[in-house]
Amino acid sequence: MVPQGISADLIATLEEFSRDEVDEFAMRSQKKAATAREASEVIEIRQKLPDGTELQFCSCHRCDQKWWDRDGEHLELEEVLRLTRRSTA
Repeated sequence: MVPQGISADLIATLEEFSRDEVDEFAMRSQKKAATAREASEVIEIRQKLPDGTELQFCSCHRCDQKWWDRDGEHLELEEVLRLTRRSTA
């Protein structure tokens, strides 16, 4: 399994997207997520890991985006998996 960030970088390179284009896409994505939250179109599922770490899985049914947060900070899936492994070790 290839981490999401590496996959995204590879796709951007193969498709010849510039760093500015990729950053602009990411910014638009975050703005959509913020708008969806304000419009109550996001389902949030709170989870507490065995070590006490609290995470939120968020899913927007308007734009079909899904993401993880911890204390308001966006987390990549690889980080969520790392935290899960750490809390069960």
